[in-house]
Order: sequence, then C-alpha cells, then structure tokens
Amino acid sequence: MKTVDSISPENVTNSIKIKNFSKYGRYSVKDDLELEFPSTKISISRIDNEKFSYKRTNSENESINKIISAKSPGFGIEVAPVIPVNLPKHKTDFLFLRLTEKLFLNKNSSAEIVIPLPIEIGVFYIEHNKAETFDFFTCDPLHSRYGLYGPPEEGILCKYAKVSLMNANEESPFVYAKMRVFVHNELDKGVSLGKIVFPVTDHELYYKDTNVLVDNLKVAIKHRGALELVEVIQDTIQKPNGWTKSPTHRHKTDHKFSMEKGFD
Repeated sequence: MKTVDSISPENVTNSIKIKNFSKYGRYSVKDDLELEFPSTKISISRIDNEKFSYKRTNSENESINKIISAKSPGFGIEVAPVIPVNLPKHKTDFLFLRLTEKLFLNKNSSAEIVIPLPIEIGVFYIEHNKAETFDFFTCDPLHSRYGLYGPPEEGILCKYAKVSLMNANEESPFVYAKMRVFVHNELDKGVSLGKIVFPVTDHELYYKDTNVLVDNLKVAIKHRGALELVEVIQDTIQKPNGWTKSPTHRHKTDHKFSMEKGFD
C-alpha cells in the first residue's frame, strides 16, 4: 500500500494564523450557533422545540447534514481534538509517522524530541454533562490516508502521516497536537530512526483554546535475541492546569507493541 506525504506543520501554522477561528470547547445551543475552523464551517439552527438542523460544510462546498433531536429546548456541544483513526473510516488503532529527517543516536545515548501528532476534530452532543460523539472532521484531508508497516502479506494497516520535528514552543492549531518523544538507544552502535509506528488509541488529548497536547511516547531501541527492534510505550502526562481533557470516544486497547520490521 502506497504511503502519501502531508503538508508541513510550518506551512499549516502560518496559513491558519491569518484568521481568527472558533476555539475548542463547549458551546450552549439555544437557537442558532455558527462555528468556523480552517476549511470547515458548522451551523446549527432550531427547527422546532426539540429539533435542530446541523450542517457542516468544507471548502469544496461538500456538506454533512443531520437532524438533532434534543430532549430539552436547549443542549450543548463540545468541539474537541480526537485521535486520528476515525476518517475516512475506523480501520486501525495504529499510527505510522514518517520523519522527514531521520534522527541519529550514538550508541547507548538518549534524546528528547517534539513531533506533531496529526489530529481529527470531534463534535460531541452534551446533555446532563455526558458527551456523545456524532461527527468528525479534519482540517487537513491528507491525514485521512493509510499506510502499511511491514510486508504486504503480514503488515499492519496504519493511519499515515509524514511529519517534521517541532520546536518546543511551536503550535499547529487544528491540525497537529504536540507530542514529546523520549528515545533511548540501548545498542552498542549508532542508529537512525526514521519512522515511529505505535497504537494511538490509548493516548489522551488535552486542549486549551486552539492548542493541543497529547500523552508522551517512550521509544527504546534494543536487542531481542538476534533481532534489533524498537519498543514503543505510551507515557501518560498529567493534565496541565487550565487545560481540558478531550472526551474519550473509544475503549482503550492497552496494546503492547514493538517495531520488529525496521525503523530507519
């Protein structure tokens, strides 16, 4: 399966900062509500006492239309970043990140890097403080692609994106979350890391205004018998003060995973 390249976070950030967009968070819906995000507009309007029209339109004038049947005259929605496994359809819990520049580590050395994690955006129906998701969209359609890690006959299907390392203070609103990766090379030789494949569904996301953080990742390059592999482990972070945890819409899988089919 062919993988595809994505746009760089620098270009995304520069284009998005030109305009003020809606923020992540909860919104009360009483009559009408309009929200705007990069390449996406959402409008909600009252039809009658308990029914509302929901319409999401993208820059290609493609639209999604739904009727919301509310149990009360007013309700709420939450717009929040979610893990990127829902579009165009949920087929895998794994994410394949190809680094535009490989990271070289000398023997028995460690490094800390920050990489952009592609995100999708979920729209959740809120009633009695409970969140139910009913729509997903992306501000970068190139992230709705799949790649195969490993040989065709036994490879792992993954969501795929090509990414560059980020500056610790850099932000890419609506397109990427910021993820810290701690890499340790346990081998007695230098190695180059050019790809990171891991199960992403156990990671939590946190948002504040338009910025997004995600749980860290621990990456250990090691021997297992005669095999050189990469052990990838989720590293939960503590929710920062003033940030909001995104609603969880999938059951956690607690996958144990090692990259055994190459990592350069």
